[in-house]
Amino acid sequence: MAWSPDKADSSVIHHEADLEENSKVQADAGGDAEVEQYAQDTVHLHIDPATNKRLLRKINKRILVVMLGTYFCQALDKGTLGFSSIMGITDDAHLHGNDFSWLGTILYMGVLVGEYPTNFLLQKLPVAKYLAANVFLWGAVVTCSAAATNWGALMAVRFFLGVFESCVQPAFIIIPKLSPKVGGLIAYGTSHLKDAAVYSWQLLFMVLGLATVLWSAFIAWYLPDSPMKAKCYSEDDKRLMFARVRANQTGMQNKTYKKHQVVEALSDPFVWCCVLLQTTSTLIIGGLGVFSNLIVNALGFSVLQTQLLNIAQGAVAIVVMVGGAMLASKTRQTLLVMFCLGCWKQ
Repeated sequence: MAWSPDKADSSVIHHEADLEENSKVQADAGGDAEVEQYAQDTVHLHIDPATNKRLLRKINKRILVVMLGTYFCQALDKGTLGFSSIMGITDDAHLHGNDFSWLGTILYMGVLVGEYPTNFLLQKLPVAKYLAANVFLWGAVVTCSAAATNWGALMAVRFFLGVFESCVQPAFIIIPKLSPKVGGLIAYGTSHLKDAAVYSWQLLFMVLGLATVLWSAFIAWYLPDSPMKAKCYSEDDKRLMFARVRANQTGMQNKTYKKHQVVEALSDPFVWCCVLLQTTSTLIIGGLGVFSNLIVNALGFSVLQTQLLNIAQGAVAIVVMVGGAMLASKTRQTLLVMFCLGCWKQ
C-alpha cells in the first residue's frame, strides 16, 4: 500500500502537533537534496515498537552481515604475518634483526596515515562503494604480498594494507573473534605445502587475499549506500527508517564538514577514554598477533601444532566476547564488565 500523508498504515501514527518541526526538517536535511524530500514526508511520523523491531531486523540483515564479514576478513589478513612467521618467511625473505618487528609496526603507521583522509572521504563519497573499494584494494595488497621476497617489499605492502584497512573502523564498531579459529585452520592447511612452486606462506597470502577481493564484490552488490538508495526497501520502509533515525536524534546523511563538531569531539573526555582504551588494548593485541606463533613454536611445538593452537585461542576469545556482551547487557554495567575483562586479560 502506498504511503500517503493523509492515510497512514496502522503501524504509523501522525502527530499534528509536530508542525513546528518544519524548521528542524531543513536542519536535519542539511541542504542534502537526497534526503530533503524524505525529511519533509516524515516530519509527522511516529514509529510504534512493533514496527521499530521489524525495521531493525531489516537493517541488521544488511548491515550486520557486511559488518561481521568485513571485520572477519580484516582480522584474517592482518594476522597473515603472525601465521607466516613460523612458515619460513623470515628465511625466504632474508629478514634479520628487527626486520620482522618493523613489519608488525608499519601496518599501524599506515592506519595512522590513512585515518584522516578516509574519514573525510567517507563523508563525501557513497559509503558502501568506498568501503568495497578499500576492501578490494587491501585484498589485492595481501595477494601481492606473496610476490614480496625482501624486507623493503614486505614493508611497502604492509604499509598500504594499513592505509586501506583504516576505513573499516570509522564505518563499523564491532570486532568479531572468529578469525583466529578459521585463520589457524587455513594456515594449518597451507603449512602442509612442501617442495612446490610457491612457499607455504605465499600460498597463505594468496588464498586470504583473493577471498577478501571476492568479499569486496559482495559488499558492492549487497550493501546500499543509504536507505534512500536501497532498492531492497520499499518507499514506505524508507520513510519509516528516516523517521526512526530522527527519533533517535541522529543524522541520516550530511556531507558538510563541520569544524565545530571536530572541536567538540576533541574536548569530550569520553572520546579520550576511548582513545586510551583502544591504544592500550592494541599494544597487547598487536604484539601478540605478530609474535604469539613464534613464542609458542619456541616452546617446542611443531609448526603444524602451533597453527592448530590458534584454534583454541579463537575459541576462548569467542566465549569471552559473547559472555562479556551478554553480561554487560544483562547487568547494564558495561564499564565494570570491560574493566574486569581487561584486568583478566592482563
